[in-house]
Amino acid sequence: MAPPPGKLPLSPPLAARELNGEQLLEELYELREGQVRTAQLAACARDLRAQRDSDPARLKKQLVALAEGRYAPQPALAQLLRSWAPRVNVPGDVAALTSHFERLALTSALLTALHYGRARLPGGGGRG
Repeated sequence: MAPPPGKLPLSPPLAARELNGEQLLEELYELREGQVRTAQLAACARDLRAQRDSDPARLKKQLVALAEGRYAPQPALAQLLRSWAPRVNVPGDVAALTSHFERLALTSALLTALHYGRARLPGGGGRG
C-alpha cells in the first residue's frame, strides 16, 4: 500500500508507534542521567532542523559529526546521535528524526518547568 499523498515512507525505527512515546521517555531519562541540559538538547534540535532538507546519507554524516564535535562533551547526547545515524535510511526519516529531537527538547523543557514550578509551591510541592 502506498503512503498517503505528501507523506514519505519511514524506516521501521522511525515508523515505530512508540517513537515519540515510550522510546522518547527512555531517551529523555538517559539524557537526564547523563546531565544533558534542556538548552543543549534544544541546540541539538536546532542543528538538526537546519539539516531538514538533507538527504539521508548526508544526515547520517552530520549526526556523527555533531556527536564527535559539538556534542562530544555531552557523552549521553553524543551517544544518542550516533545511535540514530545508522537508522536514517529513506528521505522521510530526515524530517521524522528532526521532529523527534524537537519533541525531546520540548518535553525536557516542560519537565524542567514543572520541576521548578513544583519547588515554588508552599511546602515544596511535596505530597503530604
